[in-house]
Amino acid sequence: MTKYLMSVLFFITFGLAMVFSFWNGFSDAANAISTVVATRVLKPFQAVLVAASGNFLGLLFGSAVAVTIGNPSRFSLSFFVFYWHLIY
Repeated sequence: MTKYLMSVLFFITFGLAMVFSFWNGFSDAANAISTVVATRVLKPFQAVLVAASGNFLGLLFGSAVAVTIGNPSRFSLSFFVFYWHLIY
């Protein structure tokens, strides 16, 4: 393959991964917030504040998911999950 084709494939793959990550996080956040709002445990503003705080703390202190995904033996599983979500 030429360098140009490899670059194009890389950017297409990277773009798809970013869209998948955004959409997956978007739907996870919506599900988590809507559950507590629908059951009237928290008001919408409070639910968003709790979700944002949890995401920020996870950014600071959580690395287990990144370590697991970075493990080469689980690399093929990550691709399987990515394509599975594209199909369904």
